[in-house]
Order: sequence, then structure tokens, then C-alpha cells
Amino acid sequence: MLSPAGFVDEEYLQVFKVHTTFGIVRVQPSEPDETGAILYELTGAARGTVHVTASHDPRQWDRFDAVRVSLGSANDTFSETAEPLPRIRGRAYTGKVVHLPARGHEPAEWATQWVSGPEGRSAGPRTAEGISAVMVAAGEHYRGRADLLTLRQRARRQETPKLVQWLRDIIASNTAEEASLNANAARHRADAAMCTAMWWTAARWLLVTPDPVLLLLLAGGRDTIADRACIGPALAQVSADIALDVHRVGDRYRRELVGLAPRSRSGVAAPC
Repeated sequence: MLSPAGFVDEEYLQVFKVHTTFGIVRVQPSEPDETGAILYELTGAARGTVHVTASHDPRQWDRFDAVRVSLGSANDTFSETAEPLPRIRGRAYTGKVVHLPARGHEPAEWATQWVSGPEGRSAGPRTAEGISAVMVAAGEHYRGRADLLTLRQRARRQETPKLVQWLRDIIASNTAEEASLNANAARHRADAAMCTAMWWTAARWLLVTPDPVLLLLLAGGRDTIADRACIGPALAQVSADIALDVHRVGDRYRRELVGLAPRSRSGVAAPC
């Protein structure tokens, strides 16, 4: 960590060891870069690099109190997996874990997203356990830094433009889906109203002029006007209910966009 005088705090650059299912791994932290990320060099039973950075909470994109750990030298949320990947007995592995902070009744946890071996196949259970232990150890080292708030602010500045664009795209798609569902509900209501009117008109004609054709119009059965008059309101309600759910999801995304967009325009660092 850089002090105000510009000196490196050696405490955070010390090598530490992780005991894993495949042996002891020595981990050497680097200094944080301008994005708030730190690279951890692995030697010993595994060789390669682990990338650790503060990041947005995937459950609430405008909060930057998560920590994301990726195997390799890049944040795989925004870029391709990058060498040098960790290798165990010559085999390269990719993977990711995320520290999720406590939310409501959900406790804080390290969530393993995935660990894959050569050719994208899932790593064996013992290997995955050991690699996950290395990633969590690097992540906990990162979370224990005294300058964590500064690293979060750097990560916010780095991720916000991309998150804002993603949210705008999601909101646009969400809005289009909501409009389509509401239009579908309106079509079902209109069809039901038309079929109801037709059925009663045919019933009144039948009282005046008994006609087999009118009897056919008034008959029940699949896709008849009686059927459409009965099920149309129910189908309309189903579409309307789904549209309401879509709207609620959209509201959440819109709130998160409001939480991100002003900071992206002003560049002012905000609390995480």
C-alpha cells in the first residue's frame, strides 16, 4: 500500500503460504494497480497468477462491496481469461470465486462460480477444492488491506461505464418485453370482449330466427367464440401479471442505474 509520502507498505507484499489438497502454494502479492486490482503470483505446488479486485455485488450492481477472484491475470467479467494461468503438474486451470457481503438474511460467503481444467472440463473435486482455497486465501488477503475502501473506489471508476451500458441495454430489453406482454394482454381482452358481444348477438338472433348456423356459433368447444370469450380474460391476466413482474425487475435495474450513472458523469468517488 502507498502511504501519503509514497512509500510502499511492505506488510501487504509479504509472501504467504496456502496448504492445499495438492501441496503447499506460496503466494506473492503485487502492488495494486490503477483499477484497484492486485495480482498474486503463485509458486510451489501451483504456478501462475490470480487476479483479485473489488467489484460490484452481482445482486445489486450499484454497490461495490464484493471481491472477485479470477484465475489468470485479468478480471474475467470484462475480458477474456488471460495468461499466466495457474498450472498444477503442467495442467492449466481457469475459475472464479466471488465474496458476497451479507444482505438481509443472507450471510456473507465465498461463492465458487466455477473451476475448470484443460479443454474446459470441470476440475476434479480435490483439485477444485485446493484451487478454491488458493483463490479464497488471496481474496481474504485483499479484503484485509487497510486501503480496501480506496481499492473499491478505483474499481467503481473502472467498472461503472461498462455496468451503465449493460444496465441500459437490459432496461431497454426489459421495457420492450413489458410492452409486448401488455399488448398481448390487451389483445386477449379485446378478443374476449368481441367474442362475448358476438355470442350474445347470435343468442338474440336465435330467439327470433332459429337457425342451425346460429346454434353452431353458440356451441362450446375449443377455439369457439364461447371458449375465447371465457378464457380471454384469464389469458390477459396471465400476461398482465408477468408484465408486472417484468416491470418490478426493471424498476430494480433503473434504481441501480441511478446509483451508478451520476457518479459516472461526475467522476466523484462515492461510498461503497
